[in-house]
Amino acid sequence: MFKDTDNATLQRYDNRQGKSTMAANIEDKVIEKLRVLPESQQAEVLKFVEDLAEVEAKTDNGHQAGVPIWDKIQAIMRDVPDEVLANIPTDGAINVDHYLYGAPKKQPSAQS
Repeated sequence: MFKDTDNATLQRYDNRQGKSTMAANIEDKVIEKLRVLPESQQAEVLKFVEDLAEVEAKTDNGHQAGVPIWDKIQAIMRDVPDEVLANIPTDGAINVDHYLYGAPKKQPSAQS
């Protein structure tokens, strides 16, 4: 994954928030290179890193990561009108080919 990276470089440390962050030697290299940049470029680097962190926090199409799928479904379905819900076919599982591709409908078997 990282060129010229040995096992010592890949040792992780805790950022005191319970999250594993970048490898310690990589952090040292980044800081070393950052220190030689002019202040204006340091500000650009900071902005870039903040933007990356924001993107990482919104990894799931703008939704909070770690939210259970059923909560996401409930949030999406909350805005669906009752009239639309009433028209959803109840035989969608057995007749998926009919609804997607127009195949002849199958009749559900009687269950005992």
